[in-house]
Amino acid sequence: VAAALERLVRDVPPAAAARACAPSRYTQLVLSRELRARGWAHEDEVAVAGGLLLVDMADERARVALEFDGPSHFLADVRTGELSEDGRSAWKGGALAALGWRVVRVSFGEWREAECTPERRDAFLGALVARLTAPPGPVLRPAI
Repeated sequence: VAAALERLVRDVPPAAAARACAPSRYTQLVLSRELRARGWAHEDEVAVAGGLLLVDMADERARVALEFDGPSHFLADVRTGELSEDGRSAWKGGALAALGWRVVRVSFGEWREAECTPERRDAFLGALVARLTAPPGPVLRPAI
């Protein structure tokens, strides 16, 4: 299924991709395609820990995971409206870190902001690729 979806978005022109602002699997695949075009070699929907965890995008050799977090990954404070990561996403990030993975998160809001102009998009993607390909630092293994 992932390969079929990738074929659907492979030839989407940038203008059409910019209109795909809905936080969805489609938007995630557009981001994946953009990161590949800028040099980050990765696979989509990678099973980790014997299939116990599924990572949105991953460079398994470097043990770097990118999680694209849509609205369901956040909780909103009813008084302030401030968003925070939900428990499921926090647990998954901690589990991946405990397994020696470096996890980079991109929220739907960050991507939506980056999509506003070609300049923002290029700057965001350039900075993201730099984070994804940076040499690994010390691995901190949180208690789970």
